[in-house]
Amino acid sequence: MTLKKDQNMKTSDKVESCPFCGEQAYHHQIKPIRLKYKSYLIRINQPGYFCDACEEGVIGGKGRQAIQAELDRFRKRIDFLSVCDLVKSRIGKLHETR
Repeated sequence: MTLKKDQNMKTSDKVESCPFCGEQAYHHQIKPIRLKYKSYLIRINQPGYFCDACEEGVIGGKGRQAIQAELDRFRKRIDFLSVCDLVKSRIGKLHETR
């Protein structure tokens, strides 16, 4: 499932008092979050407890586990691209010195 920007998917009808702002708007949901690694951005659908009023949230162990494989694949892909770029630049420098 793909969520559009700023679109949250409510996963629980249980609404609690937010530990950050105190409003009755804190519940489990899946929220699109942007993360940055080595100047590359990824948008993931992060499960966790988020407040609709203040937009603060808490991501528990299960929420982190849910996205860990996706983040690991993203990091490996970026690291591979970085190595490829380094090799290309070194090869280019070798050709310039000959």
